[in-house]
Amino acid sequence: MRIRNKTNMIFLMILSVQLLFLVYKIDSFPNVFIDEANGMYDAWCLAQWGVDSHLIKNPVYLQSYWGQGQSILYPILGGLSMKLFGYKIWAYRIPLIMIALLNTVVVYYVSCKYKVREKLFYILTICTSPYLLTMTRFSMDCNVAIYMISIGSMVIFAGVSELNHIKRKILLMIGISFLAASTYSYNVSWIFLPVYILVISAYLIKSGKLRISELMYTGTTMLIEMLPIIIFAIRSNIESLNQTIQILWWTSPKLPIGRRDASIIVFDKNIILNIAHNVYDGMKMFLSGTDGLSWNSVANFGPYYMFSLPFFIIGIFVLIKRRSMFDGITLAQLIAMIPIVIIVTPNYNHWMFLHIPVLYIIACGIAECYFSLNSDKKIIIAIAATYTIFFSWFAKLYFTSDRYTGFNTDAKLQLERLNTSNYERVYFASDDSDFICMIRWALPVPPYDFQSTKDYPFSLDHLTTNDLYSNFERLSEVRDNYYENEGDSLYIIQDSFFDLYDNKQYVTEDKAIYLNGRKYIVYS
Repeated sequence: MRIRNKTNMIFLMILSVQLLFLVYKIDSFPNVFIDEANGMYDAWCLAQWGVDSHLIKNPVYLQSYWGQGQSILYPILGGLSMKLFGYKIWAYRIPLIMIALLNTVVVYYVSCKYKVREKLFYILTICTSPYLLTMTRFSMDCNVAIYMISIGSMVIFAGVSELNHIKRKILLMIGISFLAASTYSYNVSWIFLPVYILVISAYLIKSGKLRISELMYTGTTMLIEMLPIIIFAIRSNIESLNQTIQILWWTSPKLPIGRRDASIIVFDKNIILNIAHNVYDGMKMFLSGTDGLSWNSVANFGPYYMFSLPFFIIGIFVLIKRRSMFDGITLAQLIAMIPIVIIVTPNYNHWMFLHIPVLYIIACGIAECYFSLNSDKKIIIAIAATYTIFFSWFAKLYFTSDRYTGFNTDAKLQLERLNTSNYERVYFASDDSDFICMIRWALPVPPYDFQSTKDYPFSLDHLTTNDLYSNFERLSEVRDNYYENEGDSLYIIQDSFFDLYDNKQYVTEDKAIYLNGRKYIVYS
């Protein structure tokens, strides 16, 4: 009992550190990544009006701002949060933090109940992982997928370990539902999940942990849950079928800009050479400690800290030798990653389903060192000190280093203070190609107003808008009549363009605002 209480206290300490890191300045840092901004607006539209920004009801996938598509699961969750707390950055981000904390609790509870030896080390690696901490603080649609797979895998492990028939059935159904939900959160899971389900099912049946009857009803449940996204995936990749269509209560939207080319290697010319280059780039990404994306990587800590590599190597040998059921589930995830490693271009998001099993393997390596040395307290002190030092170093750089992560969060407040809705027209001049996208996020209007005021009103072919939004209009040429009704108009002019549109009204420097790294002069 004393050991259990001590273990629980250590767990709560680690969980508290994770919680504090995730919620600190969550409303103002990091900046709003462009995909997060688009998802936030669509989530708000769905929660308030029951349609997305393109007036599609119950979409299984979002067309998003340009028509490039975004997954639907997280915008639904974020929309529910904003329904309760309002259109706020923290309200959109908090569901992902809650899911991350749920994952930590589920991992610990299941590991304790079914006596996974590495439980505390596993919790330590998860809660201090630079990548998991970084990506959980901004709510890009795909970021929730890793937790759907992790929670689903843990619950399935609990289910096949459970002897009570009713509890076993409930756990298996919950676990398989989480796994299926990952297909609504990231399109890379469309590659990962079929292989994972095939491997894990074969392993569990062969080891006698899963019955054929259980496979049948869980498989049927998964297929029913995934059917809408399967239909969408097929239709969106066949040009003749890529059209918006309503099926029962849900809608499969047309995807004007495919996502395949953004993440899949080129298959023409020398395929073998392209695959070799892809694998090499992936290895270089991990060994260098960065994927080159400033919103994913801070300095060169890597997704798991570089010092953990020896523990990973030791952990691999532990899994191969020991072959426990949890080890088997972890290895099934690694096997399911093989197609992704081969054909999906590497960055920490594209290869995200690799991270959780690697963290467990690192935990196995640490545990092996600890227990093989007769649980020497000096080992624990050394491990705790090393993780504390590297986590503190990472945390300091994360919150202080200058790096691009998206639209500056105070842009919303700066624009709100201008009271743009009080003016008949708001004219702007900017070389920022994402200016209107930023305005839409910062000053949202109902989706019907967005559609009626964009460049091509209600167009199903021209989804985006570059010059018009609500009462905003881009200044495209110098015309005197822009200033005929100055009392009814507001001007937001990038400083480098100010001489082109100067009406000699500009007086004070305090009417300047800064949006997305650019200075704008504001006057009426």
